[in-house]
Amino acid sequence: MKGLSLLLLLFVSSCSLAYAFAQQAAPIIVKAAEFAEKQPNDSIDTLELFEVAQKWQQVNNPDAWTLYHYLADDLNHVPSMARLGFHYPETDDRALLYFQRAGDEGPHHASLYNAGRILAQRQDWVQALFYLKAAATLAKSYPDYEQESITKIATEAHETVSQQVPDDVTFIEMADVFMFGSL
Repeated sequence: MKGLSLLLLLFVSSCSLAYAFAQQAAPIIVKAAEFAEKQPNDSIDTLELFEVAQKWQQVNNPDAWTLYHYLADDLNHVPSMARLGFHYPETDDRALLYFQRAGDEGPHHASLYNAGRILAQRQDWVQALFYLKAAATLAKSYPDYEQESITKIATEAHETVSQQVPDDVTFIEMADVFMFGSL
């Protein structure tokens, strides 16, 4: 019964947090829509809201981050996910989460590399190699998304990380490292 009470408490508190975020975000989204409506186009789309968030960020308007969250979390907007990944400190799990989401849903080249780099710093070798390999080989599947400088640094990072995998990894982890450890 105690576990059920704890589960119910977690559910209620997460609903409360979601409601609080929605209450905070709603006026900001309305402001962004009003701002975008004043622009030359008649309709408002995700790109226009992203441009509003960028303009607000340039003038240090804290509402920019709420708008980025709305775009990333509710509309699955990849550039907003990447922006949020760069916004949070690397030690914050949210930075990793947004880099992973942008890399997975994009693909977003820089986010794939940054997810791999953060995971390597945390010594999550299998996941680090997975993201670094994805960044290093992105051009094979998505040549339009490739940035040569990121491909080069991701390739170097992949080689470095694959050599740093410690000897005490489990057999299953080693099999996963083998799968992602070579380009």
